[in-house]
Order: sequence, then C-alpha cells, then structure tokens
Amino acid sequence: MKTQITLVLAGAAGALAVIFATGAIASAASVKGCLSGPNDEGVFVIKNKAHPNGVEVGGNDELSKHLGHEVKLVGEWAKSGADIGEKEEAGEKEEAGERHLKVTKIEMISTDCPSK
Repeated sequence: MKTQITLVLAGAAGALAVIFATGAIASAASVKGCLSGPNDEGVFVIKNKAHPNGVEVGGNDELSKHLGHEVKLVGEWAKSGADIGEKEEAGEKEEAGERHLKVTKIEMISTDCPSK
C-alpha cells in the first residue's frame, strides 16, 4: 500500500508550497511571451526567443482574454496535449519536441507583444 503525505509550508510572503511525497514532484514552470490562438488543435500558443515555434498552453479559461498580449504563464508541464485540452485526430501522435503547459496563473506584462 502506497501512502501519500501532503505537507503545506508557508513562506514569508505568504506563498504556499505543496509537496507530495509520492516519488514524483510536478514540474512547475513559467513562460513569458506573446499569446496567440487557439490553433487547429484548439489550444493557445505562447512564443518567445527560447520557444520560437511556441509552447502549446491550456487549462485556464482566462487565456482567451489575453490574446495578442505579452504575458507570463505559470503552471506545470503536461505529459501530453490531451492534458491541456488539445483536440487531436484519432491515431495522431504528438510531434517530437512539442511542449505543453497546463496554466494555473496568468500575469499580463503588456497589452502589446514586442516586435521581432
């Protein structure tokens, strides 16, 4: 029988960190860039210099309010596009090197995207 232990720690700024002692820790991430979409697969895309082809993002209903904005998205890396609501044709495989972020927080940086 596997036991799951949850610890909650409060930091000086009042931030909460949750650690799950299950052998796997979620991979938290943040990405800054220009938000567009939805694409043909029904998810949004954020692009920047590090990800010129974009990172597919989803899982947050507020994303549509930030199209064309420069934003910082915070969330967890997803194992597949299905985890963020991506619609794929039956039998279609994930593209090699494709990244997916399940968004938990959106911070608007600017109402405009920086020019290239």
